[in-house]
Amino acid sequence: MSDDPTAGIEPKLPALAEAVAGFARMALADKALLAAAWPVLGLSALIVRLFAFRRLAPLLGRQLGAVGCVPVVNAGQEARARMVRRAVRRAARIAPWRNDCLPQAFAAALLCRMLGVPLATHLGVRLGEAKPMEAHAWTCAGPVAVTGGEGFDQWVPVSCFLAAPPPH
Repeated sequence: MSDDPTAGIEPKLPALAEAVAGFARMALADKALLAAAWPVLGLSALIVRLFAFRRLAPLLGRQLGAVGCVPVVNAGQEARARMVRRAVRRAARIAPWRNDCLPQAFAAALLCRMLGVPLATHLGVRLGEAKPMEAHAWTCAGPVAVTGGEGFDQWVPVSCFLAAPPPH
């Protein structure tokens, strides 16, 4: 056994350097949204682990039941939804905590509300090969799969929440 406390730990400097270079190339609006998405994702990951879902569900919007829903968005909202998708994906990649589909869905819901983008959050299930049943959360705004990928292809919705932006 080695006395070196760093034995077996691979250096992460190339990945860190690539992340910094990627950040430097990002548009200012994307940088700002990433700066907001990272702590929102962290908070989302924390609350998902601390609180029962029934207490958190109202944060996702109005529950519509076991339906699939895709809110209609205009061109500006679609562009902002794509920005949220990029920001949440980037934040999830660089976050040191576990952030699976549900925290990402909560983060997307909050960010989309802040940016005036209507969003549908779906919770779904499918029969798995390794497990008897698997669960997944995904969000969409118009044609944009904001988080969770193309959930309708592989998952059966068991609950849908619609978050509309506040009226102006």
